[in-house]
Amino acid sequence: MKTKSIFVFLGLLLACWPVIAQQGTARSSTLMWYTMRGGIYGGATHSFHSGTILITSDADGPTFETGEGTNFTVGAILEKSFTRSFTLSLRLGYVDASASLEKLVTDPFRIADDNGVLYDVKRRHLLDYKLRLITFEALAKLTPGRGPGFYVAGGPGVGFVIGDESKYSFQVVEPKWAVSATIPPETGRIHNLQTVQISLLAAIGYDIDYRYGYITPEIQYSLPL
Repeated sequence: MKTKSIFVFLGLLLACWPVIAQQGTARSSTLMWYTMRGGIYGGATHSFHSGTILITSDADGPTFETGEGTNFTVGAILEKSFTRSFTLSLRLGYVDASASLEKLVTDPFRIADDNGVLYDVKRRHLLDYKLRLITFEALAKLTPGRGPGFYVAGGPGVGFVIGDESKYSFQVVEPKWAVSATIPPETGRIHNLQTVQISLLAAIGYDIDYRYGYITPEIQYSLPL
């Protein structure tokens, strides 16, 4: 299965403490904008997946093409400000990009009831897969206010797949008199998966100054290449 995923990240960059404090400064302030700081982050992700996987043995048979899932991400962050308006943000994270795919397919044959009337057969095909990645991102942050506050950011990212599992099942849903229970799922790996995923990232956020550093809510969009 070849997949590309678009991630929308909503979360907090937490506990961003100054690594190098400005001399004579007893607490976090705008003076610390010219320094290096590190911290952790976490949040929710919603991913939109596209790919191709056959759901019958026929090479011309129906395929899954799209799916989506809501999961989470956590990681560590290191930032270095070069001016009051420009900051380099490096992030190492773990992303759960699991998804569920569903498709309703009409079989290429028909079945007859007890009276000999022919009916189309429709099956609901379900594919659940778990996809886990380690990601590295390098973002350039631009702060129009020349200090802590609103910012926009962008840059490249790369993800390395560290785990994948799939679970496939189907159920006859039409005709009503032939409706079946869901077939026990088949488990396995995701075939032909892109194990290295390169993306372009764009984000907006707001650095909130507090006593021990910064709390930063951020929304990020990741576009696969």
